[in-house]
Amino acid sequence: FTEDSPYRPYNLYGIHKQLAEQIVLSKGFNVVRFPLMMGPSLISNRPHFFDKMKSQLMNNKPIEMFKDVYRSVISFNQAAHYLITLIETFGAVTDKILNISGDSILSKYDIANLIAEKYKLNRELIIPISLQNNSKIFQVKRAYITGLDNSKLKKLLNIDVINFEI
Repeated sequence: FTEDSPYRPYNLYGIHKQLAEQIVLSKGFNVVRFPLMMGPSLISNRPHFFDKMKSQLMNNKPIEMFKDVYRSVISFNQAAHYLITLIETFGAVTDKILNISGDSILSKYDIANLIAEKYKLNRELIIPISLQNNSKIFQVKRAYITGLDNSKLKKLLNIDVINFEI
């Protein structure tokens, strides 16, 4: 999705995000869109999803991860870095709406495999499951692919590639 793509909310969550953006814009402020952000928590007693995946694998416990749901993904550090760089360079985010995202569009199965690879953990413990074949986890319909186009960000900061960094 580009910053100019028409809104097509897929569920109530998407409708809320659209309304929030419209409120922010109507007040004269800018909107920064972030994708799925992934990385270790900075607070030891409040683990993120990343920490839970890593812990399961470190303890040789299997984890089930969706293989057929894809999201743009970026690390928390990358998201903060690009936002701060924009503010330091331009004094603010220059466009009314700007996607801050990496180039990678990954499934959580892909992400779990990257974590296992980085920390040399057993990838065989990562069990691919399908959202399409699993109605127990989510009762509300969900989009299968949500990728953010980051062309404006890369042009503003003169960047060729933004790889997801674990």
